[in-house]
Amino acid sequence: MDDVQRTEKYAKRPLDEQRIAQMNELLRPAQASLEQHAPQPAHPILLVIGAPRAGTTLAGQMLAATGGFAYASNFLARFWQTPAVGAIIEQALKIRENDGIDFSSTHGVTKGWSNSHEFGYYWSSWFDRGQTTHRLAPAELAQIDADAMLRSLGALEAVRHLPFVFKNNTWCTLQAAYLARTLPTSLFVVCRRNPLFIAQSILMARRE
Repeated sequence: MDDVQRTEKYAKRPLDEQRIAQMNELLRPAQASLEQHAPQPAHPILLVIGAPRAGTTLAGQMLAATGGFAYASNFLARFWQTPAVGAIIEQALKIRENDGIDFSSTHGVTKGWSNSHEFGYYWSSWFDRGQTTHRLAPAELAQIDADAMLRSLGALEAVRHLPFVFKNNTWCTLQAAYLARTLPTSLFVVCRRNPLFIAQSILMARRE
């Protein structure tokens, strides 16, 4: 899905990606154990959605900064296959006491371990079925193990003991109807902006 040729500033580091994937694979038994007895999320999940460049990152940061929600941080995002394990490690190391949310971002990317992250690899693990678009067809949605998704989210919530807020433009926005059915108590914050300004901002970002 991500075959864009990035400039050096925004390029991914293949060796880092490989090592993080290996770490997640090694931790999967621990994640499975946490999910075994995990209930479904006890709290409504808040999903911040909207077009790219519409202010979704800032909206997600503002909600996370209230302290009333758990959220996917830049640290937690490294544990995209094993989020409950990552949350336990993050909590044990007191990662979020070292820095916070500074309400800045560059094309949706934030700095600092404690800052919010769109959790893209996590949502890709559920919604990327090898298709050429981020919008899944009904037959593709039917392939998703919804119960496993609920166990994953439930195990993650059980660590943080707070309702979660997630910001994701691509997967969550285009699968909003599916998520509303799968998580019937979920709430959605829809960010809107003049389409002309969105197109202009996307064009400038692509050029960069």
